[in-house]
Amino acid sequence: ASSAPRTRPERRRSSAAGCPTRMGRTSDATGARVGFPIHLGSTGCEQRSNQHPDQRTQQCRNGNRVTVSFSKFDAARQVVVADLAALLAGTNLRTNSAPHPGCMSHSDDDDCVSIMKNLGIPFRGVPGSQSFFRLESHP
Repeated sequence: ASSAPRTRPERRRSSAAGCPTRMGRTSDATGARVGFPIHLGSTGCEQRSNQHPDQRTQQCRNGNRVTVSFSKFDAARQVVVADLAALLAGTNLRTNSAPHPGCMSHSDDDDCVSIMKNLGIPFRGVPGSQSFFRLESHP
């Protein structure tokens, strides 16, 4: 029997809706880490297994969701801006704390503290203060 090398299947995760999502690569061809991935998702989830697969719901300790609204938005004169600099304010992109690359939304991930705050999501006792989205006048 031939012993051809086996390749590992690409790692996939499923979203709450059951749709597979591809995990982003965080290393180059040499294996060196590159970039600073941010994955915003619910954590601490437990799926109820006693229900039919189509009716299963997940209960999550950390929903990691925020509602953003603007009291006076004029679509003809304004645009909503997602400001990456505001999202990353307070985050050191040059170092990475263990155990995850970048911010993976886990409660033990030190790299998420400022990012979650800037998204308006309370995280590890730090209250959220949304600064990522803002309005600008349309040119």
